[in-house]
Amino acid sequence: MIKARDLVPFLIFLLIFPLAPLLSGCGEMLKPENRGSLAAGAVVAGLFAYAIKESPPATLVTIASTSTTTTGTVTTTSGGTTTTVSGGGAGDGSGGIGGVGAVWTKVASGEFSGREGHGLVAYGSQLFLLAGYDGHNYLNDVWQSADGATWTQATAEAGFSKRYGAACAAFDDGLGQKLWLIGGVAGAKYNNEIWKSSDGAAWTLAGYAPFSSREAAVILNYNSKLWIIGGLATGGGYKNDVWSSADGVTWTQATAAASFSPRYRHAGAVFYNQMWITGGYDGANTLNDSWSSTDGINWTKAAGSMFSTREGHCAVVYSGRIWVIGGQNRATVYNSVWSSVDGSDWTLVAGNATFSPRYRHASELFNNKIWLTGGTNSTSYRDDAWAVQ
Repeated sequence: MIKARDLVPFLIFLLIFPLAPLLSGCGEMLKPENRGSLAAGAVVAGLFAYAIKESPPATLVTIASTSTTTTGTVTTTSGGTTTTVSGGGAGDGSGGIGGVGAVWTKVASGEFSGREGHGLVAYGSQLFLLAGYDGHNYLNDVWQSADGATWTQATAEAGFSKRYGAACAAFDDGLGQKLWLIGGVAGAKYNNEIWKSSDGAAWTLAGYAPFSSREAAVILNYNSKLWIIGGLATGGGYKNDVWSSADGVTWTQATAAASFSPRYRHAGAVFYNQMWITGGYDGANTLNDSWSSTDGINWTKAAGSMFSTREGHCAVVYSGRIWVIGGQNRATVYNSVWSSVDGSDWTLVAGNATFSPRYRHASELFNNKIWLTGGTNSTSYRDDAWAVQ
């Protein structure tokens, strides 16, 4: 049945037709001998409009991200070696909402040797890069920069032995702010040493931690204490214990087994006056969960839309959000960037950021910018520094 609204195109024609002579250049068309053709045209136009009305409406689609399990590749070049690495992954891709955190600028390249598993700490007016592994050798050098572009070697051989996966932070032990380096591994040698420095060049062994020797733990400066969370201990033991110290030397165990599963290569940050950990690897699975705590004892799992599974990523707090940057899931190496305003619901900001895919890099907030340095894709070891604002 034809409804009244279906006759709208014909009614419009009947209204316009008497006015047609007033339209410039239409006199010839309105001669008696041409009006039949014009009327026929109107009928056709009406039927066309009716057909359009009955057709399915067009849909405006805004693509914020591409979700796929098999993606394209990203080709990167470093030191003359070209490496092709899978880009994107489950939940990632070439999409993203863009905006803050999406566009990264390479600020330095070749200032320090390529490496992974190093530390990056904002201390005083400088950014410090500590230790790591370059694909052949473990390192114990320390570099510093006032602008992220020009780097100066503070020492080629620090007092601590060569290692990677050490927990590094800036912390005031009651006697002033210092750089701290705890644990780490070189080959099969794990350690629980505690080192500190006031300038990045001269280092003092402050003692040995009561917790097991480990690497790739999360270290946080929270509530006037240093915190060590999880990690991989001697003998391949994945940990979910939590420890804290008011002076960096004397440590107290908050819990031997937190609610989250044992893991390492997770990432952590202090966000909205809570300690947060994200992702990691538990010996069987790469993870994408987020947990928070105010006391290190009681941990709450965030429930929401999470980032894709990953380990060896970084977490930074900036502009009222917590950010997850890069990482890998043992099948895909990422250069994606995710952010969250509450730690529970995560948004893909950039599925394919301008820095190359990598994991075991290091990130830090410095001079009101997020900085990213080094890392690896399992083939190449990066010697670059990137910033986003």
